[in-house]
Amino acid sequence: MLVNRRGEGQGKATAAAGAGERSVGAASTDRQRSALAPGELAEAAIMADLAIGLQVLGWLLPFGAAVQAMATVPLVALAVRHRSRAVLVGTLAGATLAMLVAGITMVIQTAMAGALALAVATGIRRRWGLVRTTVVSTFTAGSTIAIATLVTIAVLPGLRKLSLAQVMVIWRGLYGMAGRVGAAGPMEPVNTWVVVALRDWWLSIPVATALAVGVVGALTWMVAVPTLARLEAATGGSWPALHSDRHRTGAIAPVPVKLVDAGFRYPGAARAALEGVNLAIEQAGLTAVVGGNGSGKSTLVRVLAGLQPTSGTVEREGRAGLGEPGGTAVVFQRPESQVIGVTVTEDLGWGLAPGALGGGDALLDLVGLGGLGDLETSTLSGGQLQRLAIAAALSRRPGLLLSDESTAMLDPAGRRDVMTVLARLATEHRVSVLHVSHLPEEAAVASTAVTMEEGRVTGVGYPPEVAVVGTGQLGDRSRAAVLGAGERLRRTAVPPLLELRSVGVVHAAGTPWSRRALADVDLSVDRGEGLVVLGRNGSGKSSLAWVLAGLRKPTEGMALLGGAPLHRQVGRVGLAFQQPRLQLFRDTVVSELSWGRSSDRATIVRSLERVGLEPATYLDRRVDALSGGEQRRVVLAGILARNPAVVVLDEPFAGLDSSATESVTAALAALRRSGTATVVISHEEATAADVGCRRITIDGGRVTRDEPLE
Repeated sequence: MLVNRRGEGQGKATAAAGAGERSVGAASTDRQRSALAPGELAEAAIMADLAIGLQVLGWLLPFGAAVQAMATVPLVALAVRHRSRAVLVGTLAGATLAMLVAGITMVIQTAMAGALALAVATGIRRRWGLVRTTVVSTFTAGSTIAIATLVTIAVLPGLRKLSLAQVMVIWRGLYGMAGRVGAAGPMEPVNTWVVVALRDWWLSIPVATALAVGVVGALTWMVAVPTLARLEAATGGSWPALHSDRHRTGAIAPVPVKLVDAGFRYPGAARAALEGVNLAIEQAGLTAVVGGNGSGKSTLVRVLAGLQPTSGTVEREGRAGLGEPGGTAVVFQRPESQVIGVTVTEDLGWGLAPGALGGGDALLDLVGLGGLGDLETSTLSGGQLQRLAIAAALSRRPGLLLSDESTAMLDPAGRRDVMTVLARLATEHRVSVLHVSHLPEEAAVASTAVTMEEGRVTGVGYPPEVAVVGTGQLGDRSRAAVLGAGERLRRTAVPPLLELRSVGVVHAAGTPWSRRALADVDLSVDRGEGLVVLGRNGSGKSSLAWVLAGLRKPTEGMALLGGAPLHRQVGRVGLAFQQPRLQLFRDTVVSELSWGRSSDRATIVRSLERVGLEPATYLDRRVDALSGGEQRRVVLAGILARNPAVVVLDEPFAGLDSSATESVTAALAALRRSGTATVVISHEEATAADVGCRRITIDGGRVTRDEPLE
């Protein structure tokens, strides 16, 4: 994981696993003494929550004891991947949650799971077999848990009486059932043993506890070993350990930073994502990095933020201070991975000391979110989330701000505002800013432009002197050639394929936090028609997309497909989200495109070709190794493979270079010619004529314009 703008201990970190700064002295012993890193804390919290969820599920299901026993597995995975103290913190957090959920009984179960997880993980790390791990777990964790259990029930007589009475009630039920089927005789010796065991509880409970721990430990080992193997395969192999540099001496000095022949190859990748990169980032200044999808731009950002290169070196005078005030801050392509506060103001100050967020309102004004401090983050559009992520990064007053296509989800006005902010940071506040983009107008405002291609830096200089690759318009294809002759369908008396009648949507309706997203929307889409929906960020475009896909039932009015309610026909409309990673679930491209579909390999290959991805190159690629633009095209390929009646694309060109944009545009034109209706939701009015024959404009949740495109 790569830490973003948040302070250590907050766990708000997502990007590439295993970030570590290539500075002198990061020895493993230092890491063992250092505080838990954000990645460790985040995974500890997640695994503890999963363990509690399994315990609660075990209470609700028949034979739930087996499910509860598996609650140890997430903590074993945590112990194998991280330090023991991460397990201790996760167990403590889980025990606190357990007390709130179900009381002292689940607290004890959580503590037992944590102790057993440490023992089993030790065996797995040392490559012990099942028998040795079970024996050691029984004598270490089993004896510890047995003694703790004995002490607990000894000092809490009420709990002891309740536990013994519970065992007796369960046994009497079983004994009574045996008597009704004529098996009371053979059960009599067992009945005598149970009575003696309950009488001599001080001896029987520790013995029974140790034996139970041994059995659960064996089951945990058998489940955890294949689970960890799948986890390693899913993440492409082992990653370097995540650690903080706060234990190091010296001041924070993220810049100047210099990459010398730096390269990085992801585990299992056929080729390096970066190779032979020589680049220097000085104090202050705005540097733009441009290049096509998959050229290595995002990997470069991660290396500058602390991901240790697999070749070459990264040199800087002091500490990067990742997430620390005055250090390095990162804004990623996908803002949902960085925004976790309930409200805008809460997220803005997340991880900062109380009272440390000075000028929060000014920061929000700076990124165009003025007056929205009390708004819930769950109600923000994708563009608004991105603005909030930028503001939160700025709240730490970083010395180095890394922006990985942070403007991709913004409308033109929003992009101009953000680029103005970045330029002002560089010139007025002496912040070093590196901004990744594929838009020439954004590169043009930078003081230095860097071009990349296939993991290599191909040019460095002032923007007018550097040939910007992958950032042009739709090549030399004419609009008529892209759309196809006669592509625009004229309206006839045939009923529309898709129809909205007085549709309104209110989020959190009936609560104090209700917010209207759509109002009185009347809309119809014919077969083969290309509709473009335009509007600023927050205007209601994404809410409209969810209604059109049948995933959101209107609060008012009706949404119909073929005359029937849309929300009852989920699947007939293909929807591509603003954030493509949210709808990619499998580890490789071929498994993703095959999952849940009856499509044969030929259909999958054809779908990839239609979106401009070479099957021989991409079929076996890992989804997590794809750039944001490549992930977006894989999502579209999956939609095309299903041959839906309607395709709804929410900001489909965000993060795409000119070649990818042209491929997607051509694929949409081919869809319309085949009779499939397309709805493209965008804030780019300049692209409307290339992807549709009609446009509507949304403002404040209402349709303010509906007209054909000439």
